[in-house]
Amino acid sequence: MKTTTPVAPAAAPKNKKNAKSADTDKSVVVSGQKHSTPKDAPENPDVTDGSPRVLFDPNDPIIREFGPLFSIDGDKIKLNPPALGAKFVTEHQFRFDDSDGSFRQYSKVTGVWEPLREPKVKLALAAFIKALADHYQVEKLTMMRTNSLLGAILALAKGYKGMGEPDAAAGPLIHVANGVLDLSTGEAVLRGFSADDWSTSACDIGWNGGAKCDRFLNELLTPALNADDIDLLQRYAGSLLFGLNAAQRFQVLHGGASSGKSTLVTILERIVGVANVAHLRTQHLTGRFESHGFQGKKLLTAKDVPSNFLGNTGAKALKALVGADLIETEQKFGDKFQLRGNLNIIVTSNGRLRLPLEDDEGAWRRRLLVLDFSRKEKAKRISHFEDVLLKEEGEGILAWMVEGAVKHLAELKKDGDFRLTKAQLERIENLLLESRSVAEFISAGVVKKSKADVSVDELLHGYVEFCREKKWEPVSSREFTLKLTDLMIRTHGIYKRNDVQREGSSVRGFKGIALAS
Repeated sequence: MKTTTPVAPAAAPKNKKNAKSADTDKSVVVSGQKHSTPKDAPENPDVTDGSPRVLFDPNDPIIREFGPLFSIDGDKIKLNPPALGAKFVTEHQFRFDDSDGSFRQYSKVTGVWEPLREPKVKLALAAFIKALADHYQVEKLTMMRTNSLLGAILALAKGYKGMGEPDAAAGPLIHVANGVLDLSTGEAVLRGFSADDWSTSACDIGWNGGAKCDRFLNELLTPALNADDIDLLQRYAGSLLFGLNAAQRFQVLHGGASSGKSTLVTILERIVGVANVAHLRTQHLTGRFESHGFQGKKLLTAKDVPSNFLGNTGAKALKALVGADLIETEQKFGDKFQLRGNLNIIVTSNGRLRLPLEDDEGAWRRRLLVLDFSRKEKAKRISHFEDVLLKEEGEGILAWMVEGAVKHLAELKKDGDFRLTKAQLERIENLLLESRSVAEFISAGVVKKSKADVSVDELLHGYVEFCREKKWEPVSSREFTLKLTDLMIRTHGIYKRNDVQREGSSVRGFKGIALAS
């Protein structure tokens, strides 16, 4: 006669009343006639050999919440996928990260919740089930590990325990190679790793508070920046270590070729961690999948971009990426996710960048930090200088950045923003003016004058001279011509004509205006 294994309490039920209560108990029993009991499985001391034995501890919180991992009915094994998934992620310290749709596992060595691709997690689950089969001597469990079953268990496990958030009361933390720096007291204090920090990345360099970076400062920064700008750069570099852009600004570095700005950015990328950095391509920001690549990143960089890099439609998204907006991202052939726009952004350019101002000049003013990274004398070329500096002074550069982080936290607490000098504020204003250089020229470089006229070519020449005097980079002749007609109407109420006389011929131009002297 076939024996059915009931879900039972520690003692086998003796009557119907007891059998009914057994159905609600969370332990499981297995017949000793068909399946042998594992060596260390807990069993009821009051029953004789051949009677049902308890396999799972009823006090296990997962067993109490989801029931037994599996049950045996004669030769049949019934799995409990929710219980298996919960037990698996708990014992292996896995968590599902909703932000990028990946599983993470905590490493006691690095202190980081490291991402794992789903096939690797499936293999770990398969090994977990094999261990159960060996432990309880139920060989059939091993043969039940199909790809569809493993996928179903993992799908349920995703909802059991997700990635947590760092405790806000713990204060600002910086995860480095040899521990975690706690800056909550206003100075850097090193402590050990903790899973509860929920760190998803770490700096590869260890903390040494006494380390120096003289070559970094004297050979890379000092020849290109003044003391105030080095101080601002230090505070901004320190803010990168948190990965949260509390001030909601992004950094623009202008400067000629070989000025060292790309070397600087490469060093910052390496200290933040290349896995935490993504390449910024404004021309693709309007695409469906581009922003999904920013999930889990701390820093976006764009090096040596052309002057029109911020002039396209996609560049408008930068304000959302740093302004704490909630952005929906889409994974190619995958799901949709949400991204909080608190990313750090650094853009470098050999020329002067132009912004797409339109009617939101104030928003750009609140978002910008601008440094002119230009050397007063030609630098001595050192091959792979960033590698040299990181090898010799990596700990010192990190200490310099941490010092900047402490300064930045203090200014955030007081002002909620970076503290800028008058010259640094004027640099931002100058960039905004330069971005609307055509409008500025039409407003300040052209005056109304009866019986006067100006050709389009004369206006273009006047505009180029206007920019030269202000040390601005003029727009192309095509862009100038496209903007000219509308700006002349809005500023002076004058329309373009085709009957302006020059050397006996009619050319395009405007009547009733003249170039300002």
